[in-house]
Amino acid sequence: ELANYTLDIQPLPEGFTVTPFDLTVTVTNKTGPELTYKSAAIVPDFADNRLSFNNGGKDDLIFTYTYYKDGSAIEGEPVDVGTYYVVVTLEGGADKENYSFTKEQGDAYTIVPKTLTVSEWSNVSAVYGEAQDASVAFDGVLNNEDLSLTYTYDGAGVHPVDVDTYTVEATIGNPNYCAPLGGRTVQADYTITKATLTLTPNEATAIYGTEASAIVWKGYAASGWKYEDEGKDLLAAYTPEFTAVGYAAGSAKGSVGSYDISMTLPGAVLRNYTIVCATREDGFTVTKRPVTIGIVYQQTIYGD
Repeated sequence: ELANYTLDIQPLPEGFTVTPFDLTVTVTNKTGPELTYKSAAIVPDFADNRLSFNNGGKDDLIFTYTYYKDGSAIEGEPVDVGTYYVVVTLEGGADKENYSFTKEQGDAYTIVPKTLTVSEWSNVSAVYGEAQDASVAFDGVLNNEDLSLTYTYDGAGVHPVDVDTYTVEATIGNPNYCAPLGGRTVQADYTITKATLTLTPNEATAIYGTEASAIVWKGYAASGWKYEDEGKDLLAAYTPEFTAVGYAAGSAKGSVGSYDISMTLPGAVLRNYTIVCATREDGFTVTKRPVTIGIVYQQTIYGD
C-alpha cells in the first residue's frame, strides 16, 4: 500500500525524446491498371496511417503526386500511350515534422492505344492516266488529331501508274491509336484499269476505177494517249488494215462519191490501253477519172 511508502519522483537525467511517427502510404489507381487513350481521367488515391487529434481530426499533411514514365518524371498527368507509375511525396502541412516519410511509389499502370475502325478508302480505283494518292478515313479519332499516316503501294512510297491491281497499305504513325486487331496498318486493293485509245483513219482519195488494193491509204490518228506515251511509238510494230466500206471498183458501188473508212490493227495489244478502231464517215472520196478526147483530121473530096 502507498501509505507505507514515501514517494520520491526524480527527473530523468537526459529528459526524453519524441521521435517522428513512421508514416505509411498505400497508393492505388481508381481507374484500374490499364486505360485506353483518353477514355478516362487518371484518378490516383492513397490511404495513410497518420494520427488523429483527440477531436477525431487528422494531422495536417500535404502530399504531392509526380508521374513517371521510363524512369523519368513528366509534366502534369499522363495522357499519351505508355506505362506509368505515380510517386507520392510528403511536401508540407503543419504536422509534417512529426512524421517520418520520404516518398512512396505506386503500382504501374498502362495507357493503351485507342482502336480505330476504317470509315472509307478514297482514290483506290482509277483509269490509267488518272491515278492519285490513296487515302483512308477512320472512325474514332478524337478532336481531329493527326494520325501521321504514311502510305505504300506494294512496298513503294509512290503510287503506281501502270494497269494492274496493287496493295495499298496505310500505317498509323500516331502511337496513341491503333488499327483493328491492335495493328498499325490497314490495307486495300489499289486498281488501275485501261484507258481507251481511239484510232481513226485519215482521209484518203482515189480516182474512179481504182481497185481497192491500189488505194493509197494515209494512215490513222490516235487520240487518248496519257502521260508521254504519244511519243513512244508504241504501235509502230503493228500494220493497220483499211477498208472503204461498200466500195467496189468498176461497179455501181464504185461510183464517184464518199465512202466510210474502217480499219483494224491486227495483233495490237497495249498494257495500259484498250484499242478502239473507229470508222471515219465519208473519209474516202472517189473523184472523177479524166477522159481525153482526141480529134482525128480527115480529108475528103467534094462530092464523095
